[in-house]
Amino acid sequence: MNLFIARYGLGLLALLTLVVSGVLVGRKKIALAAWIGSVLATLPTVYVALVQSGLLDGSRLRFTSSLPILLLGPGALLLSLRLSQLPVRLAPARRWLTTLGALLAVTTAALAIAEPELGRTLDRMTVILAVDRSRSLELVRGGEQRIAAEIRLAEQSMRPGDRIGTVVFGAEARTEDPPRQKTEERTAQRVEVGREATDIERAIRRALAEVPADTSARAVLITDGVQTRGDALSAAGAALAADVPVDGVVLEQEKRRDIRVVSVRAPSRAAEDEVFDLRLVTESPAPTEVELRVMRNGEVIHSGRAKIAAGEDVIHLREIAPGAGLHRYDVAITAIDKTLDYGADDNSGSAFVRVRGQTLAAVLEGDKGKGAPLVAAFQAAGIQAQEFGLSAIPADVGELARFDLVVLSDVRASEMTTTQMSALASYVRDLGGGLILMGGDRSLGPGGFARTPIEEVSPVKFDLKTERKRASLAEVIAIDISGSMGATVGGRTKLDLANEGAARSASLLGSSDRLGV
Repeated sequence: MNLFIARYGLGLLALLTLVVSGVLVGRKKIALAAWIGSVLATLPTVYVALVQSGLLDGSRLRFTSSLPILLLGPGALLLSLRLSQLPVRLAPARRWLTTLGALLAVTTAALAIAEPELGRTLDRMTVILAVDRSRSLELVRGGEQRIAAEIRLAEQSMRPGDRIGTVVFGAEARTEDPPRQKTEERTAQRVEVGREATDIERAIRRALAEVPADTSARAVLITDGVQTRGDALSAAGAALAADVPVDGVVLEQEKRRDIRVVSVRAPSRAAEDEVFDLRLVTESPAPTEVELRVMRNGEVIHSGRAKIAAGEDVIHLREIAPGAGLHRYDVAITAIDKTLDYGADDNSGSAFVRVRGQTLAAVLEGDKGKGAPLVAAFQAAGIQAQEFGLSAIPADVGELARFDLVVLSDVRASEMTTTQMSALASYVRDLGGGLILMGGDRSLGPGGFARTPIEEVSPVKFDLKTERKRASLAEVIAIDISGSMGATVGGRTKLDLANEGAARSASLLGSSDRLGV
């Protein structure tokens, strides 16, 4: 019944309006100009009726609200009746202009309230494939072949104008193949992601970020479904809000017998020469014997055999804390019965122990020798202190961990590498190390430490507050995404380095500047 009213009710109303206005014209109850205006005002109603009945394509013009259009015809007819009562003393030309002007105003107002939309509906689809590259995918038989088959199937079902893109994910998510049309070649680069975890939330959000504004879209997750990090439901909610459906292609894992190290546990802090318990948690499909090897700071300190029970088991190892500093313990097991162990990738684990000794301070001084008074003051207070010049500033958290306090004195940010600043920030943030920032013309804000890892762990901001008037800047960054950008440099791909450089350049822009990529 509702469908009948939607399709034919508007047409009947428009027809009734035209018949009534025609009868009134015949009886000279309404002026000819008013009748012409009411007929013109009825045309939008006739248009909507033809669209609803399927006799006319309404893709180029549509109305957000149909109620004003519904009332336009009868409203124009009533207005025409009122206009026909205008004083006779008006000249015919003025009567015509007044009548048509009033009807035009009513029609224009009704159309404005109905919010007409001009254009053409786009029938394009963008499919973003989110491909799992985590380590757990190794348990899927023929996983790479199945993923390649899914991508080929998606490309075959594409129509002209559709696009397809690929996002790969593990511990993080990155774009490997930006959205492209079927006729365009796929980029040859292979983007590497961390394989130690599966973060489906990042995969969905990365896929949403790749959706073009001029098409509808859907995301397809190709994964084993084992999430170890993130909140996939939160990302799915964001996709629902963006009107992007999320489909899943679940790759089932094989059931394989495997021995693995669940965790290595040790106290985070210990005193020098203190005895502590190093606990190794293992998981095995059956009781068996394993080769056990324990390393401290890369050197083997214990080796031998141990028996582990089926399921989870704990091996207790007694250790004595060595000298002061941060020490790393690596424990690895090797199955005697190889049929119980699918692979050795999960047969090791690590733990860190920070050993306390005499209170030790490191003074990082920009000018060699000028830190001597500060070193002497520390020693007078019973604190062992050591001065480091620019060439000897520690660049590793392990080196900094043996100090209880670090003093940054009169050192420019440009005189420290990114690795050194990141290590110092991690020492403060993650290990709870002490940090003293000494003021000077080469320290804090004047030293260029604004927007650096040092500022992040500092309780104050280093931005210079002096206002500088300058013209706005427009910057355009062009990033190469060809296959050669997938080559690694120092353990990172060229594309990663280019992205990092672009991000750092963009962070220096002001609020009035513009950026294009």
